[in-house]
Parts: sequence; C-alpha cells; structure tokens
Amino acid sequence: MTTAEAVTRLRSVLDESVAAFWTDTEIYSALTQGQLAVISLMTDIYLVKSRYTNEDIPVHLLPLANLVSGSLSVTQYKFTLPTKFYTDISVKYNPTGGAAEPCYKRKISSRHFDDRDNSYLTGHYYSITNTELVFEEVAAATAYYQMWYLALPDDIDATHNPAVIDTTMTYVLEYALALLLNKEKRLEEANVHYLRALEIIKEI
Repeated sequence: MTTAEAVTRLRSVLDESVAAFWTDTEIYSALTQGQLAVISLMTDIYLVKSRYTNEDIPVHLLPLANLVSGSLSVTQYKFTLPTKFYTDISVKYNPTGGAAEPCYKRKISSRHFDDRDNSYLTGHYYSITNTELVFEEVAAATAYYQMWYLALPDDIDATHNPAVIDTTMTYVLEYALALLLNKEKRLEEANVHYLRALEIIKEI
C-alpha cells in the first residue's frame, strides 16, 4: 500500500477528502506511529517465541530484515550498529579468524560479569549497547562476523511509503484513525478503532 492510498482510506473514514481539520503532516505522523506500534508488538511476540522454538521471522517483519557482515582487526572486539538498527536476530563470529560461528547474546544486567565468569558457559557471546555490538572475545586474527537484524523504516510521508505489507497495514490504519479521532475529541469512535486494531493484531 502506498502512502497516497493510505491517506485516501483514512480521509474517507474521516469524511474529509482534502486537508482541512487534519493536515497531511498529521496523517503521515499518525500512520508512522501506527507502523512503529505494530512493528514493536510483532517484534516482541517473535522474540518471545524464538526463545523456545526455532521460529522464522514473521512475513510481516521480513521487509525490515537486513544482513550486515564485516571483519575486525587483531585486538578489536566491537563494531558500530547500522543506521536505524532496531533489534538483533542472529549473530555469528569467530575471534580466531576461522569461519564465523553462532554467537549468543548476553544481556547487560547485574549478573553480566557473574555469568561471564561461569566456566561452564562455552561459546562466543556478545552484548549490545545503544550504539555498538560488543563481542566478549578480542580478535586474535582477522575475525569475521555476520548479523541479521531488523531496521526501523523511514517515517511515512509523501516520498516514503509504508514498509509493512498490506495485511499489516490494516492494523496501522485502525491505529492511525484512533489517534486522529482522539484529536477531535471523538473519544468513543477513537476507542472503537483502537479495539479493532487490537483484534487485528491477534489475527496477524
């Protein structure tokens, strides 16, 4: 679905075919917020499921999936996260210069260093800060890494179409309508559309 098509659908429900009470900028903002909301919800669901099952990335998130790879020189152990990085999905690394191997994420917490000191935990580990992915092992040779990750899409506007697929856009439209109607203090109608959005996410 293009931005123009999404705006037309929203304006049809709002009974405002051209910008008057709601500007195009406000509608773009509502669509962007709806898109970010559904991405956040679906990512959280996926990450929880993937802890217990070998869960594939949902088709609704595939447009956001990206692969980055590179190498680290001797004594290096981290790299800067890609622009618009949202969350990591899978990481491989080998500090000794061989073929990259699965790497496990260790959350930064009060137990971070205790966990690192447990000798029974073998394998390669990494953590993520606001700006960097940090491996626990320093490269002993030219070390190669790979990372699958989800990236945040561009804000929706006249030149940037929604990034999510059409079936997911049904949620985005309902969420956007709830935001826009709330501006006009049409709170009951806004609540109806928000509840519809919640029902849609259950079906997705």
